Amino acid sequence: MKMSFQDLSNFLAIADSPSISHAANLLGVRQPSLSESLKKIESAAGVALFYRSRTGIKLTPAGRDFRARARTVMDQLGELSQVFAGQKPMVGHSLIIGCHPSVGQFTLPKAFQILEQELPKLKIDLIHGSSRDIQTKIQKGEIDCGVVINPVPVPDLVIVPLCEDVVSVWSVDEPSERIICDPQLIQTQSILRQWRDAPEQIVPTNSLELIVKLVSAGLGYGVIPQKVVETWGAGLHRHSELPVYTDRVCLVHRPEFARHQVERLVADALKSALMG
Repeated sequence: MKMSFQDLSNFLAIADSPSISHAANLLGVRQPSLSESLKKIESAAGVALFYRSRTGIKLTPAGRDFRARARTVMDQLGELSQVFAGQKPMVGHSLIIGCHPSVGQFTLPKAFQILEQELPKLKIDLIHGSSRDIQTKIQKGEIDCGVVINPVPVPDLVIVPLCEDVVSVWSVDEPSERIICDPQLIQTQSILRQWRDAPEQIVPTNSLELIVKLVSAGLGYGVIPQKVVETWGAGLHRHSELPVYTDRVCLVHRPEFARHQVERLVADALKSALMG
């Protein structure tokens, strides 16, 4: 015979009372139903939990042990209710955040500083990839939230615009006549289509950090987002006469996310890192 949480609650009321009838009066229930609840508990436990006499009831040694364990269970249940109602931080809460590695460079340090103050025990796992891959994994529930560049609007995702970034052509003075870029990016493709008299030689790489380093060494022109240059590219200047591409930087998550206090704090930290 299985016991319920209500049975445990009834047991604790009986354990703290001199008799079953007294406990029934306190709970506002009929004594037979309370006796039946106690019978279920003792049947499930397989031992007698009370000494019964004409003067009342007393806990057996097994009953005292059962009371201690039952209180622990009920306390944990109450704490669990508070946690998921957002009334207190969740111990052991973990989240998975996704973004492109370059986006992480200018987003995560500030966000993590905020979270270190607000949620020092929060466990965070990071997943990196292209913005397209990050959005797909958020849709599948493999990532809880992410900072995504130019997300595609879909019905089952919440997309919160955070800021804009401008992809431009950068270089040092008198660079070599070559373009260093990631030709797979739509931003790069758009700029190259509009760039008249562009150098013919293209050095392809999908590492924005490497592009910045090569361009900083004077080895060519780089197609680079401004926020990446601000992070790594001291000494580079933007060619304002050349085409640009404006990116939307967004926080993306499923509708179920950000309902718990911890999740809202994480979302707010990511927003502050880019909007503050």
